Amino acid sequence: MTTLTPCQQDDDNGELWFSTDELDIIEAKGMCFNHCPARQACLDLALTAEGGKGTDSRFGIFGGLTPRQRRQLAKHGPAPEAPCGTPLAYARHRRRQEPPCHACCTAEAARAQERKARRKQRANAC
Repeated sequence: MTTLTPCQQDDDNGELWFSTDELDIIEAKGMCFNHCPARQACLDLALTAEGGKGTDSRFGIFGGLTPRQRRQLAKHGPAPEAPCGTPLAYARHRRRQEPPCHACCTAEAARAQERKARRKQRANAC
């Protein structure tokens, strides 16, 4: 049985992965970093396909990175790790299968609460 990656399981036809909404981008990146067994292979494929192209020729979240982040990675190499107390650091703890620190748990809880409020707002708008 083949395991599907989060983007393959997406029911919105990829809308989340190509959104310009900041919270959608955070959600997509979190799914890549926290749940995708193919994240590094996806990122490598995107970097190879986008080699030499500017940011305007790059679209969507691939390997957990935005087009701008992939361009920066290709141009300057990997950035330093996100500091604890951020959702990205929480994702790093999870990726490494280590218990998240209190500051990272607090940041992730705030992100999740904001995401829940945004979804509720969208539902009320319909």
